[in-house]
Amino acid sequence: MNHLKKIRILCISFLLFFTLNAWAIEEIRYQDWAVQLGVDTAEAYVSNKDNTSFGFFCKEEKCVYYLNLNLNCPTSTKNPVLMSGGEISAAFMMTCANLGGRTFQIFDDPEIVNKAVKSSKAIGFSMALPGGAFIVSQFSLNNAQAAIERVIYEAKQRKEQPQGQGLGGKGLIKI
Repeated sequence: MNHLKKIRILCISFLLFFTLNAWAIEEIRYQDWAVQLGVDTAEAYVSNKDNTSFGFFCKEEKCVYYLNLNLNCPTSTKNPVLMSGGEISAAFMMTCANLGGRTFQIFDDPEIVNKAVKSSKAIGFSMALPGGAFIVSQFSLNNAQAAIERVIYEAKQRKEQPQGQGLGGKGLIKI
């Protein structure tokens, strides 16, 4: 009897664990892009072979484009970046920020990034590193627009939920 009770408790624990995790984050594929829907966040992103990612993250009704180069940088540090996407090229700054426990670089000029995403098939970024080296990352924009539109839709749906900790001010796209 005691053994059956332990098995029953273990089964219920596993069931609750997997149910809560499935509820907390849902992932939907849009070809090269993925959309992750959390309780109060929504994110569209694409990764490349170098395990870096480019994406669009929303918390409440505030959204940002980000680059995750797997670099540790202190929060609020600014770095210059070069962007090329189709016929659009630009140089602007990125700001290091912590989103969901991970370090990202938020683009200070999201509108130019948004134009490149809407008009290009691929996008690339180059950032200077200490010692004269550069890191270059390229990403597919295959179905990016559909993934980003889903994130915006989901963020608007969550707008009615209680407000939490916001995302700062620079680099925001208001939806």
